[in-house]
Amino acid sequence: MTTVKDVKELLEIGKQVSAYIKCDKEDSLRLECMNSIGVYESTVTVGNAFSRWVNKLSKRPFKFDSNGVYNVKIHALKPVLREITNEVKTECNNQIAIDFRKCLNLEMFRIEIHYRMNESSLNALVHQRSSPEPFKDGKKYHLSAQLISPRSLTHGFSSVDVKDYPVTARIHIQESIDVALPSTKIFKQIRKIEEELLSDQDPHAVSKTLQLHRQHRELKKRFEQEKPMQALRELLIFLRPEKFLNYVNVIDDFRLHKCKWGSGLMEVASNISLPQEMDIMTRTDLSLDKPAAKGILEYQETAFAQEVKKILNPES
Repeated sequence: MTTVKDVKELLEIGKQVSAYIKCDKEDSLRLECMNSIGVYESTVTVGNAFSRWVNKLSKRPFKFDSNGVYNVKIHALKPVLREITNEVKTECNNQIAIDFRKCLNLEMFRIEIHYRMNESSLNALVHQRSSPEPFKDGKKYHLSAQLISPRSLTHGFSSVDVKDYPVTARIHIQESIDVALPSTKIFKQIRKIEEELLSDQDPHAVSKTLQLHRQHRELKKRFEQEKPMQALRELLIFLRPEKFLNYVNVIDDFRLHKCKWGSGLMEVASNISLPQEMDIMTRTDLSLDKPAAKGILEYQETAFAQEVKKILNPES
């Protein structure tokens, strides 16, 4: 699947399309970060200049390469608002053709060409930051996003909009779990012994191997006596991302988008692993008029830790 590699290439494509349509128009670019789509958009006023240009084209429609194109939309804006895409657009031999002659009876219309963007292409466009600090009964994360070089986006376009740009805050929760987990030391000892058994390749170290197996059985027995498995299963349910969102709040220029487990996992039992951190993704909008956004993500760490303790130590 062909994609536009970066915003610079999208700008160049937009300029080429804009240079071809010779009439009164307003050009803009829109970057839809959630879908990795870049949109060239032109609002055309149908007047004498447009009519002369279309008539000069004669029977030749406007054609462009379909590589990287996700979608094309054409809307009549005046005198009636309606979509006319299928009336004026055709596709053949990896080319898309627009027959502007069918737009001559309009007063104004808009053409949108949607391009697939490389997902990492926005990294060079926006500087982002998420920095934590202690706050009341938890932590707050200062969120920021800023267009690095907004002037480079202005050439030939009336507006450039960056929609739903993502900024992620990584919230560490392992300490809250470790403090409440009654068998943390036993788990660590079991894991250490298992690692030794796997790494010990000396076939003559029979005595040491037998001793490790005996220690492993004893620790497992102590683990079973404490019966934490039901509590750990309840904790797994509690740590579902949608539940964790109850402990975070986002204000100012950012919107809460989603939560997921971080990449780091800690194995607390042979068949149960828990996340070491939660990744909270927020989103914001940027434009040439508003090239920077700031916000706060509040994490209720104390309330979260208390609930974890209640699950793992219901009698305490």
